[in-house]
Amino acid sequence: GLCLAAPARAESPGAGLDPYFVTTWTETDGLPAASIRAIEQGADGDLWLGTDTGLVRFDGQRFVPFEQLRHGRLPPGAVGAVMRAHDGDLWVGLIGPNPVARVHKGTITVFGEQEGLPDAQVTSIFQDADDTVWVGTLAGLYRYDGRRWTRVPLPDPDRDSVTAINADTQGRL
Repeated sequence: GLCLAAPARAESPGAGLDPYFVTTWTETDGLPAASIRAIEQGADGDLWLGTDTGLVRFDGQRFVPFEQLRHGRLPPGAVGAVMRAHDGDLWVGLIGPNPVARVHKGTITVFGEQEGLPDAQVTSIFQDADDTVWVGTLAGLYRYDGRRWTRVPLPDPDRDSVTAINADTQGRL
């Protein structure tokens, strides 16, 4: 067979975001005066922003706090993690005594100590290929079985904080 090589050109290291259109939003555009801690895209394409003051939806034009969407109320406080599940549910990680909430078709379910979660900051939420939901907190790793949360022992008990969760190509956390 005959192979022909064609010259290829890499992007210039100094190009940055030049080929892209960049827009910034501030408080004058309706963005809450808070730090953004988490971003997730919803099933409808909107962005969900986890902020120091709560959960905010951004549709590309407007920022709307969750409480104004008529879905009910989330526990108050900062949102440290947001995840859209395979079924479209929105899982929200909070700071406080009820650290996880699930928004399912407009219904909010809040999880706390009675369901097996500690009063600890949630830093990450992950759903694996088997649809198991995992939560990383400053107090450890937790797995949801559909009814209760169970703490998963980590190899080093002196280092319980979990700041990110992901799976490798073979599905291992």
